[in-house]
Amino acid sequence: LFINDGLTASKKCISVDIGIPHDLHSNFMINETLVKQYLPPRPSHSHKGTYKKALMIGGSQSMHGALYYSAKACYRSGIGTLTCMIPECIYPIFASKISFAMNKVMPCENGYFKEGIVPDLQPYSLISIGNGMSLNKSTIQMVQHVLHSDKTVILDADALWACKDHKEWLNRKETTILLPHIKEMTYICDASISQILSNPFEIVKDFCRNHPNCILVLKSSLSIIGYKDKIYLLNQPNSALAKGGSGDILCGIVTGLCGQTNDYEKAVVCATYIHNQSVPNLDAACCLPDECIDTIPEIFKKLRT
Repeated sequence: LFINDGLTASKKCISVDIGIPHDLHSNFMINETLVKQYLPPRPSHSHKGTYKKALMIGGSQSMHGALYYSAKACYRSGIGTLTCMIPECIYPIFASKISFAMNKVMPCENGYFKEGIVPDLQPYSLISIGNGMSLNKSTIQMVQHVLHSDKTVILDADALWACKDHKEWLNRKETTILLPHIKEMTYICDASISQILSNPFEIVKDFCRNHPNCILVLKSSLSIIGYKDKIYLLNQPNSALAKGGSGDILCGIVTGLCGQTNDYEKAVVCATYIHNQSVPNLDAACCLPDECIDTIPEIFKKLRT
């Protein structure tokens, strides 16, 4: 019903309860009811340390906006404290746009992180990496360093490309969350774009069987989340998100929600739904990434009522 011409033929698909116990389910439709159950609570008696320390690694001279969107969405989504590791060439403009995050400024070369950087990751609980880093050797080196750590890692954008020839790096004991679109999925599995499009569910299942500590979000108009033997489906296509910056926002929401719980499976499900719902009431062609980020609080408020 959901692949190839299935949706065109069926027009509309809904999920209804036919009496099978929920603990026997392995496939789930993501909707508001499920997300309300999964959304982590926000206790009144808490402090910034309750919601973890995140490090976001990314940015380059030509793509500093990607990390900006991710960082802003992360803070909007409830992280405790946030540090952005950026190349020094973008520090002035990045710092002028973001006042809520700390900056870890690193040496750069030709507009990118300088090769050979080995940052201290110990102070952080969560690390996201990839947004706006560009495709170069320093990105590969940095991704390798992060994946060899004992931290929970969120891989997005150029960090997925860095794993293209090093898929063994994903065989970690710690949780790794991957956020590829269809093209980026080809970097981390042995399938072409056409093969993924023809049977995305099996591609996601195979990946999760081979990488049991990974949570995978295959982003498209039909988004599929896989973890161990479970599959979650979000069938709410929205062309307003079909533009640059949308994926960076999802990375930020995922990181922010993972700061509020250790149940990363549920956090990723919630983040994917919130991202989908964050589009403001505008024509689909006209939405800016900042406008989507500024809508996130409305979605949280609706889910908590």
